[in-house]
Amino acid sequence: KSNDNKKSDSLSVGEWRKEHQLRVSKPSVNFQDFTPLDPYLTFKQTPFCADIQKAISRAGYTSPTVIQAQAWPIAIAGEDMISIAKTGSGKTCGFLLPCLHLYLTQLKKTFNP
Repeated sequence: KSNDNKKSDSLSVGEWRKEHQLRVSKPSVNFQDFTPLDPYLTFKQTPFCADIQKAISRAGYTSPTVIQAQAWPIAIAGEDMISIAKTGSGKTCGFLLPCLHLYLTQLKKTFNP
């Protein structure tokens, strides 16, 4: 349950994206002003609550997949995205975990003001 993010500690974000053939773009009028959000290369970098972090750890996952690493910061920021990757690459978790995180965060704010 690990992936190719092990070598990522020594790579810049640009090098990591190039190594994984990952392209992040945002079509807009001011395209040259667009700076993509950095990926979360480890679970510790994510803002996911302790319950989600524990569940990930108990399931035996050691690092996010490439698509998850890049999709999570975009989804958590509330930005639109289209993700294209192979079956089994983690796309579903790439948008579901941020949704669950945002839901749990809002729920805690509602019941623990």
